[in-house]
Order: sequence, then structure tokens, then C-alpha cells
Amino acid sequence: MSWVSPDFSASDGILGGLLIGSSCSLHLLFAGKITGWSKMVSEGLLFPLCGKKDQQVVFRWAFLSGSLMGGFVATLFRSSSPWLTGSVDVNFFSPAGLCGALLVGTSGFLVGSGTTIANGCTSGYGVCGLARLSVRSLVAVLAFMGSAVLSASVIRPWVVAHLPSTPQVTTATLPFAGVLGGLVCTALTSAAFLRWSNGAEANAELEYPRLSHAVSYASGVLFGAGLVVSSMVNWRKTLSFLNVASGQWDPQLMFVMGSALLVALPAFQKILAQRKPVCATRFDLPVSTKIDTRLVSGAMLFGLGWGLHGVCPGPGFMGLCMPSAATVLFAAAELLGCWWWRE
Repeated sequence: MSWVSPDFSASDGILGGLLIGSSCSLHLLFAGKITGWSKMVSEGLLFPLCGKKDQQVVFRWAFLSGSLMGGFVATLFRSSSPWLTGSVDVNFFSPAGLCGALLVGTSGFLVGSGTTIANGCTSGYGVCGLARLSVRSLVAVLAFMGSAVLSASVIRPWVVAHLPSTPQVTTATLPFAGVLGGLVCTALTSAAFLRWSNGAEANAELEYPRLSHAVSYASGVLFGAGLVVSSMVNWRKTLSFLNVASGQWDPQLMFVMGSALLVALPAFQKILAQRKPVCATRFDLPVSTKIDTRLVSGAMLFGLGWGLHGVCPGPGFMGLCMPSAATVLFAAAELLGCWWWRE
């Protein structure tokens, strides 16, 4: 099929999606938590500004550090991983590079703003929400997917055509030092989590807090591995899915979401029929069922940013363990958007 991208791999998408669905199901079964990347990143990394210093922050740190470890484990066994073959970088010292930086920074800010306003992203609404049969989540998914397709297929090409210079985002091969730096980053993140958990306030909702945090870490390992295996850390692949007018469509994201729901949908229904999770006294689920302007506008704003650069909160965080100018810029802009719209 000439209209399908030659980079498309159904097996990678299915395997990565199965890992992601298993991650979300494991987290709900034991810790009673919804695995939403936007909340993980915003409240986990901005916790001093959010005023949260309790077990809610600890489990997010556990998940985030686990996701880094899972990403590295998956990378070691996959020579085709984009982390080994190259990392996105932007040359800030040329007009084309500056236009590329403007595009990446705008995308990050819109993603952070939109996910904060709508209170969710692809994992929280697209996997966990749909697995709970939430109508609110379905509306959010339709809003951000429609907006992302419009952004990648129409808005991004128009913006690129009207910038003073064509945005330049080059791919540079990573030296071994990049891999080593990523491993150090993972070790430091894990150590920071352990130190923070020792000083965290007790939470009466957790019957087995240490086991609960260990499960959050394990869930992060599975999710991080799933993102790498499915190549969702590769922004070009995501854009190839969202840009339906490119002539080289890549349906891999569809296989990732479908296989994740294949695991999560029956698992969530079975788990939520229980009285409580294994390690906690109750399930920590979203309580709002309201479908309002804030939900739809936030989801559309997120989709707009996602379609501009092809990166959402999960891959945006994972990119930090193989840092480049573009990944750091995107993460900083995303956190700025989260902080700007925080309640």
C-alpha cells in the first residue's frame, strides 16, 4: 500500500500498546490510581509550586522514575530505537533553527496549557477514561484527536509555509555519552524519589504505602517500555499518523491505542467491580462527569499543540533522559503552560 508509511510496524504498535494497557491496569488494581501523564508531569515536577508534599507526589515520582528505567531497558534490547539512532535537536544559531525553536516551544506551551485546562491527555482520557466507559473522556478524546489532525494536516503546514525560514529540526546521532547521561539521570531520579518518600507525610488511604509506591514504579517501567517499543517517543512517527494529508500515513498510533484498550477495557471493568484496590482503602478516580466548555476547549488546545510537533506529555517527559535542545525546550514550555493555568 503506497499510501502507508514504510516505517509502519503493526507488531511494534500492538506490543507497545499491550505494555501500556497492562501498566494502567496494574496501577489501578494495586494502587487504585488512574495513570494520567499530564498530572504525573505537572504535579510531579511542579510540586513545590502546587503546594503538594504528600503521598500523591510520591507515587507520581515513583511512576516517573520507573518510566525512565523502563525506557532504557526497552532501548537496550531494540537497536532500532530512536534513542539509539538519533535525538531531535534544534540549531538556535540560524534563522531556520530559531523558527524550529518557535514551533517546538509553542507546541509545548499549548500542550501544557490544554492538558491543565482539560485535566487530562491521551493516557488519562484515551486509555484509562475510555476503559472506564466515561462519556466525558470520549468527548475529550474526540476533541483533542480532531484538533490534532486539523493542526498536523492543515495548521502546521500553513505555519511552516509562512514562517520567515523553513523550521529546521535536525537529527543528530547520539554519542555513548548521551546514553550514559540518561542512565545517570534515571539513577538520580530514582534516588530523589526514595529520599522524598522517606520524608513524605502519611496517607491514611494507603494500607501498604511502600508496596503501593513499588507498584507505581513498576507501572512506570511498563509504560516507559511501551512508549519506546511502540516508537511513540518518535515525534515524526506521531506526526505521520496525525497528518492524514501527507501521502505517507502511519497508522501505528491507532494500533497502540487499540491494543492498550484491548487489555485495559476488560481489566478496568473487572477491577472496578471490586470493593477496593489491593494497597489502598478506595479507588482514586475522577469525580467530574461534567461536559463543559473548559473540557472541550482545553482538549482542543492540547490537540492543537500536539499536532504542531507530535509530542504529548508522556513522550515529552521521556525525551528528557536523552536531552537535546528541542526536548528540553518542549519540556520547559510544557511546564510553563501547566504552571500558567494551574488552579
